[in-house]
Amino acid sequence: MVFLLESLAACAVFTLFVFLMSRNPIKSIFNYPPAIIERCDSLGLVDASNKPGGVGFYVKKVTAMIIFGVLLGLLVRYVNGCTTFLCGALTAYALWVVVNWFDALVLDCIWFCHDKHFVIPGTEDMKDAYHDYRFHIKGALIGMVLGIPAALTAGLVVLLLCGPAQDRLQNGDLIFVGLPVGYDAETGSMDAAIASATGEKDALNLIHVAIAEVKADSIWIIDATIAHGVDRHPLDTFLTDFTLRDGSYPAFIVKRVKGVDADAAVERAKTFCGRNYDLRFLPDNEDLYCTELVQKSYLDADGNPVFKSEPMNFLAPDGTMPPYWEWLFGKLGTEVPQGLPGTNPQKMAEADCLVDVTIPSGL
Repeated sequence: MVFLLESLAACAVFTLFVFLMSRNPIKSIFNYPPAIIERCDSLGLVDASNKPGGVGFYVKKVTAMIIFGVLLGLLVRYVNGCTTFLCGALTAYALWVVVNWFDALVLDCIWFCHDKHFVIPGTEDMKDAYHDYRFHIKGALIGMVLGIPAALTAGLVVLLLCGPAQDRLQNGDLIFVGLPVGYDAETGSMDAAIASATGEKDALNLIHVAIAEVKADSIWIIDATIAHGVDRHPLDTFLTDFTLRDGSYPAFIVKRVKGVDADAAVERAKTFCGRNYDLRFLPDNEDLYCTELVQKSYLDADGNPVFKSEPMNFLAPDGTMPPYWEWLFGKLGTEVPQGLPGTNPQKMAEADCLVDVTIPSGL
């Protein structure tokens, strides 16, 4: 919708420019077909100082192209929300193409070729030249090429404004939630039980993992929690859900998955939204817990999970079963799935397919 409105606005502005040009058409004579330019030149209507060619002419053209590219870059960054070079360049070029062909087909072939206001005195008999549709289509094709440097400039502007892609959250990145060393989770909570069973002494206890969906203008989180089940929600909701008792945030560790189609993984994860959180931590039911959601979403080229299952451990470091697990599984009427295949955030974060991502500005 944003691009559509943007395109309509750009076409409207260009139409206004052409309308103003029609009030004194000789000022834009070098946009006319060659035969009309020659006639006007023979009539002494052409200002020789404005003829194409020469160093000054091309310096002006290049300067105008750079300025236009910068403006396009600012537009696609702050209106379209582009944050990468590729998004900026492609969006800018798409906008250029829309206006370029609107100019050729509507403004030139339909309006210019048939409106007497564009006819320069002394050329009234040159109807065939004014109806030279091929000239305008050829100009549009040339315009497609001329749009490339402007689009590349726009992409560079976006890159300069946003920084390198590796320093920003990308679509499909995994966000691990870690309790600080020595943090006392609420007694009897699942977070405390997970930290006790999977955490390491004097190390950050990873208790959750979420999938980031990064769109042009927003960041969404797809994860499985007791509060929401498998759900897609804004980043702010995720941050609120994991705010600690003192109002601070836990540690957020961002990792990027190598060798997979991250976009496909995100779309796959979204298909699981609406399922319940798997309180039983079983591998063969419809419900999903956080790392199970990630495991089922990130597949290699052969369709196999890139994160492997391992025997699950629910025991505390001293070999005892935390009271929370005994209470939970007793309430569910099932045994603790000790040793069954599964995943947990601590082990998943150590997978070879993950690379650490440092985001200077944070989430």
